[in-house]
Amino acid sequence: MKPLQHKNRILSLAKLISDENPDTVVEIGVCYGGTLYLWSRLTNADIIGIDLKFRGKGRLIKSFSENRIELVAGSSYDPKTVETVSEKIGGQIDFLFIDGDHSYEGVKSDFEAYSEFVSEGGIIAMDDVVATKHEVSEFWRELEQNDDYETMLIPDEDPGLGIIKC
Repeated sequence: MKPLQHKNRILSLAKLISDENPDTVVEIGVCYGGTLYLWSRLTNADIIGIDLKFRGKGRLIKSFSENRIELVAGSSYDPKTVETVSEKIGGQIDFLFIDGDHSYEGVKSDFEAYSEFVSEGGIIAMDDVVATKHEVSEFWRELEQNDDYETMLIPDEDPGLGIIKC
């Protein structure tokens, strides 16, 4: 089981997350579960994974840490999904990883729906913020130009990983 992200970028993010030691992690766009597995090994956090479907992988993913991982199937920005996640986190998110819908509207909707739950001092990471083949980069440029956010890039190479410290 390995993350789909480029090795150097994910190792940099893993170090940051390990140092921050979040209590609550939410990942949008679980795919095969590689990064969810990583978060389960780096932290003792309660972890929520959101994806459209888990295609039979749900049992395997939950086996990473039975007591700490919850999976939510559905569109991440559907109000019902947001409400379900809000109830499950029971407070705030310390680390939010957005790697779901790569359309401009999709990533913007994810950011708007979940960033309000991120704790002060928490972290939001977004994948593919430099890649020109995805519209995530367009939304990321807007965040970089917004003085409300402290942004940094772990570019390594295309497609880039964006970090926001809240």
